[in-house]
Amino acid sequence: MNCKLNHTPECQNKDCNEAIEKRCASFKPYPPRMTDEEFSKEQTELLKDVPNEFKGALSYMAYERGHSAGLEEVINELRILISDLQEPIKNFGERIANERR
Repeated sequence: MNCKLNHTPECQNKDCNEAIEKRCASFKPYPPRMTDEEFSKEQTELLKDVPNEFKGALSYMAYERGHSAGLEEVINELRILISDLQEPIKNFGERIANERR
C-alpha cells in the first residue's frame, strides 16, 4: 500500500509497513474502539439536558444512522441530532410551560 502520510522523507513514495509507520512522526493510529461502557457514559452525558420524552427517540435515531460505522459514529450522530434539535426542544418546553399557566 502506498503511504498517504508523505510528511517525512522516509515515508514519501514508499510502501508503508509497520516498521515505517512506527518511525514516521506523522503517523497517528486510530484510537481503540469505544467500549460499551464508554458509549453508555458518553450517551448519558450528552442526553442529560434533553427532556426524557425525547431521549429514546434521539438515541434510536442516532443508532440507526451510525451503528454500521461503530459506537463512535453513533455518538457523533447523537451530537448532531442534539445540536440540531436543541432550540426546537427548548421552545417546545417553553410553550408547554406557558400553556399550563
